[in-house]
Amino acid sequence: MKKCIFCLTFLITVLFFAGCERVVMSPWDELVMENWTAKTESGITATLIFEGTTGEISIHFPQKSTPVLIKGNVCADDKMFYITEEKTARTYAFGYEMQGKKAQIKYAGNTLDFYPCESENKTAE
Repeated sequence: MKKCIFCLTFLITVLFFAGCERVVMSPWDELVMENWTAKTESGITATLIFEGTTGEISIHFPQKSTPVLIKGNVCADDKMFYITEEKTARTYAFGYEMQGKKAQIKYAGNTLDFYPCESENKTAE
C-alpha cells in the first residue's frame, strides 16, 4: 500500500512539473514578437515591423512629405540587427537594447525609443 501511494505521489509530481516549461527568450526574440512605434518631441515618428526573415523600418520627418523606408532581409544577434535591401544590396546596421517593454534602436549615433504598437499585438495572432 505504501508503494502504491508513493508511486502515485511520484507520478502526480512528475506530471505536474512536466507541464511547467521555462522559456528563456533572447533579446532578438523579444524584439520580433511585437510591432514597434516611436515618437520624438520634435515630431519624428517611426515604425519597426518584423515578419519572418523581413524587417521594415519607416521614419517620418515632420519637414518631409515622404517617409524614409528601409525594408529587406534581416539577420541579427543579441545586440545588432541588419536589414539588407534587395534592390540596392545596401545593408543597414542597427544596434538594439531591450529594456522591459521598450526597445532602444540605435543608428549612426542616434537613438530612438520604440514601444509596442497598441493597435497590433503579434502574439495575439
